[in-house]
Amino acid sequence: MQGKNNVLTYDPQVVEALSAEERTKRVEEAALLDLVKTLVTAVDAKDEYTGLHSNGVSDMAGKLARQIGLDEEAINRVEVAGMLHDVGKIGMPDSILNKPSRLTDDEMAIIKTHPELSAQIINSTSLKDVVPAVRSHHERWDGNGYPNGLKGKQIPLEARILAIADTYDAMITDRPYRKGLPVDDAITEIKRSAGTQLDPELVGHFLALFSYRNTKKRSAAAREKRPEANCKVVANS
Repeated sequence: MQGKNNVLTYDPQVVEALSAEERTKRVEEAALLDLVKTLVTAVDAKDEYTGLHSNGVSDMAGKLARQIGLDEEAINRVEVAGMLHDVGKIGMPDSILNKPSRLTDDEMAIIKTHPELSAQIINSTSLKDVVPAVRSHHERWDGNGYPNGLKGKQIPLEARILAIADTYDAMITDRPYRKGLPVDDAITEIKRSAGTQLDPELVGHFLALFSYRNTKKRSAAAREKRPEANCKVVANS
């Protein structure tokens, strides 16, 4: 309630009510996230060759979001979107998802409905804020993607992040008709896709992630070759 001169005064009952409401909200979100994880597990089990694809996309998308300086709320949103991006595949025929050869045009048309199906499933929950990223993760920077043919920065930022993470993880994952690419080859393909399929600026940040990781590996290797570098320095008394 408001006091003199419209100054907001402390009301323990209001605070207690808000706290209870917040606790209820968190319980509901936790229950919903458990349901989401169950759905994702069902999708991954249904498509035996993707295995932990959803988790891989979520992890990489979160790292890229952090790399470009998004806040924790946005990073969490991107990670959840990564986990849910393929949930629409749960209703698709196993014969298509696990086909041991390339898909026909008709089969690919069915697969291309999964971003919208995923968005519809999520839109019926309290996680609606991840819908734009999920719906648009197959849009392309050059406008030749789906489902809406968005181009460049018409594509939501979080969807552009998701597109890179999804593309990378898909390339390094074994599929029925091919083996997954080595990491270095997948990175090369990501570079080639910059400016056509993928946001070129975000690709630069993605590459920086791997450059930093390789630098850390080289530093660790150098320390292993020089045992004295790992010795503790004892201050003179």
